[in-house]
Amino acid sequence: MVFRTVLVPAVMALWKKLTGMNDRDSRGVGDIEQQCDAAESTVDDAAPPYAPLIGPRSTNSVAETMHRRTRGLSQTAVARGTNHIRSLAHLYGNDDVVWLAGGFPDPSMFPLKGVSFEIGKTTMELTCHQTQRAQQYMLDNGGAGYAPLVQWIESHVRTSHAPPHDTWCVHITCGNSDAPLRYLQHFMDHGDTLLMEEYSFMHSFSQLAPFVGTGQWYVEALRMDDGGIVPDALETLLNAWHTTHPGRRPPRVLLTIPTGQNPTGTTLSDERVRRIYEIACRHDIVLIEDDPYRLLYYGSPHVNDDAPLPEVHQLPTSFLSIDRDERVVRFDTFSKFMGPGFRVGWVTGPRTYLSKTLDVNLVSSLSQVVLGTILTQWSRDDFHEHWDSVRKEYRRRCRVTLAAARTFLPDSITVVPDAGMYVWLRTPGRNTRALEGSMKQVAVVPGGMFTIDYAASQCEFVRVSLCEACDRRVESGIAALEHAVINVT
Repeated sequence: MVFRTVLVPAVMALWKKLTGMNDRDSRGVGDIEQQCDAAESTVDDAAPPYAPLIGPRSTNSVAETMHRRTRGLSQTAVARGTNHIRSLAHLYGNDDVVWLAGGFPDPSMFPLKGVSFEIGKTTMELTCHQTQRAQQYMLDNGGAGYAPLVQWIESHVRTSHAPPHDTWCVHITCGNSDAPLRYLQHFMDHGDTLLMEEYSFMHSFSQLAPFVGTGQWYVEALRMDDGGIVPDALETLLNAWHTTHPGRRPPRVLLTIPTGQNPTGTTLSDERVRRIYEIACRHDIVLIEDDPYRLLYYGSPHVNDDAPLPEVHQLPTSFLSIDRDERVVRFDTFSKFMGPGFRVGWVTGPRTYLSKTLDVNLVSSLSQVVLGTILTQWSRDDFHEHWDSVRKEYRRRCRVTLAAARTFLPDSITVVPDAGMYVWLRTPGRNTRALEGSMKQVAVVPGGMFTIDYAASQCEFVRVSLCEACDRRVESGIAALEHAVINVT
């Protein structure tokens, strides 16, 4: 430690004095700065590239911090050690150190020399420095993500959620199709049980299959109604667990999509969020809040197109906003209100939880820099103009779809969505799994595809998307769905 902190800087200073070597030459990248305007000042210089995970500084005692460090974590997560090479990262960028440790390609060799794009009527352009950052490994804040983007997200979290503890932090993810499973592996051991809504998007693809199919994890479906998870049913299940599930450990994690739930369109009320949180505290359950549709919350669809939209403080209560016990890990994404092709989201939670995934979280640097540039250059009015236009359109499409359903499938509506991208329609007395092979003029998703065992599912529902079809096509599609349902036995 003495050698690194005292002798290295002293020797380097003497060497540069004797040879006339300047700071940039000592790092072997002396040509880089000459490619950029010397007067260039960029927002991404606002934070050091290898600061710790950002967020408020904890005031917990050492004993309390040590206790929370392993609480709720799986054996795999506890065993995950430090990336020893990355522990040298704080030396990178230090002009007193000759950096011969890393595998960062020389930016002078990158092919992109400039990037510009149009946002509405405005053209934005990346600076030379930003263009280089967009093609380099992104290890800002110890791996948390591109500093300007993370800072924007952190400000959003404070405004929208105001977490009640001081150990929270954020870092960038590849979005909500990827991140939740990464974190499940940090909380779930062999033989553990995951609690999920009886209908959930995660069931619809194969991420859980290797764990459930091999008996590593169990999944327990939680009963839902038109308001989402039923807290009374959850509490009854947990109170009777040792009787109804002899030999199995109590559930460790509850994963929920609280707003505009996919596929049902339900949104948990403030009362339900608080009750579920209290139940989780009593039973020592980690809550994973997978919430990609929160920023698509538009309220009642049965209003005029020019009706005002809910403000940030009127969005649904989040579990993060009431997490006094530090047991919530929350996932958000840019996919639904900016674009899924960016493949960028973010996770918020206790620092001891998030620090376990940094070494496996490598998100596109180009996407991070582009999004960070847009969001930091937008004014508050610019952001709201875009955000409101997206929500107004989904609100209108929801109203059109519900009207078509009332016309052609009058008994089908059980949930009136106030957020998200889907309408959940019921076909009484019919198992919609039979629709899979008979859809010719319309394509919807049979509800059983959102269960843990599609082949055995007995589901009367279908999920209808609000995303792509125009009004006329929606009406003809729902009419075609009526005919398809009639033919299902």
